[in-house]
Amino acid sequence: MMQFFSGAGKLSVFCGALVMTAVLGGCGKGPEAAAAPTTAPAAITTPAVPVKVAEAESRNLQRSVRVVGSLAGLESTTLSNRVTGTVSKIYVDLGDRVKPDDKLLEIDPERFRLWKQEAESTLAQTLARLGVKDVPDESFDVDRTAPVKKAQSELDNAESKVKRQTPLYNQGVIKEFEYFDTQSAYKVAQSALESSRDEARALLAQARQEHDEIGIRLKDFNETVIKAPNPNNVAIESYAVTSRRVSVGEYLKEGTTLFMLVADGTLKLQAHVPERFLGKVAHQAKVTFNVEAYPGEIFQGTVSRI
Repeated sequence: MMQFFSGAGKLSVFCGALVMTAVLGGCGKGPEAAAAPTTAPAAITTPAVPVKVAEAESRNLQRSVRVVGSLAGLESTTLSNRVTGTVSKIYVDLGDRVKPDDKLLEIDPERFRLWKQEAESTLAQTLARLGVKDVPDESFDVDRTAPVKKAQSELDNAESKVKRQTPLYNQGVIKEFEYFDTQSAYKVAQSALESSRDEARALLAQARQEHDEIGIRLKDFNETVIKAPNPNNVAIESYAVTSRRVSVGEYLKEGTTLFMLVADGTLKLQAHVPERFLGKVAHQAKVTFNVEAYPGEIFQGTVSRI
């Protein structure tokens, strides 16, 4: 039995061959038993391997996570109406592009205009009764109103009569019933003054309520025109009209869906990342992606929300 080993085992194999050859030579008979010629093993040549020597340096290795997602507009909105009425004008159609505050649709504003005028007329009458031109604020003194001024004047007149007749009554120049009538008129004037102040306060409250009513009517009138939204916290250059669901002449109930708009100037990519990769995703990290509609093109972005 022969055993082969790697490394030093090769030496054992070669030595065994030499010993075997020597034994066979000693046992031969006569000159015919000549020693068998030995041949040296062929040398094995290994091709040279090129080696490049360089200094060791540290580098950042980019690690990536592959996910599949969908693109959507930066903002999308569904527009509906708050006031009811008949559609009189439509300014856009499906596929049009609109800017913020552009007109999209108009509801017949005539009845809202009449309601607004009626509320303004009612307020003007109340202000005329108060004797003021504009609705006063909470610090306004009711003694400055026309009813109170009139009552105050009547009270001053009654008080003046009492002061004139008191010495005459004491001297017996005028009769007692005449003097009592003057005193009664003075007391009535005092009560009328307090009543006029209460009336003025009620008229002030009524004027403020009517002023608020005008604001509501004005808002209704303004909302007969439907416009593209203009948010303050997001910079939007334009919208694409992706849906139009009304026609001219159609009567709209409150909350009817009118248009769907998408702000597609800047797109957002929404994707689900497997839980095991969450540690590799960071805010503001670079993102590269491609879409089937533009083969061969690479788009870039950054992670904004996780």
